[in-house]
Amino acid sequence: MGIPPGARPQRPEDYRISLLVNDVVAITEELGWAAFDLVGHDRGGAAAWWTAHSHPGRVRTLPVASTPHPGALTTTLRTYQDQRKRSHYMIDWRETPTTEERLLAHDAQELRDLYAGKIPQDSAEA
Repeated sequence: MGIPPGARPQRPEDYRISLLVNDVVAITEELGWAAFDLVGHDRGGAAAWWTAHSHPGRVRTLPVASTPHPGALTTTLRTYQDQRKRSHYMIDWRETPTTEERLLAHDAQELRDLYAGKIPQDSAEA
């Protein structure tokens, strides 16, 4: 959902999924598209799933990368402790308004720790 800094909503409630779905639909209406193909990735994938659910007659195709179907994710989080643990960051980031400040504090130490061993060190430093 790459939102430029000057256009980012300031309040967490402005990122509600219903508002994101409304944005997708508003854009397609402005373009005059009665039906459309929608692609989603990561957080945009969640918005894509919910857009297709809310407007099934308008979304023709829906490839989504890095974001499971909401029903499958819910079932998995209820069933598998390991996945629940690995997905906890989503709850933490959503419910903690100071996540960005925390990740960047102390020369971004927490962010560096998240990437440690997962990506090349020079990429983490960049």
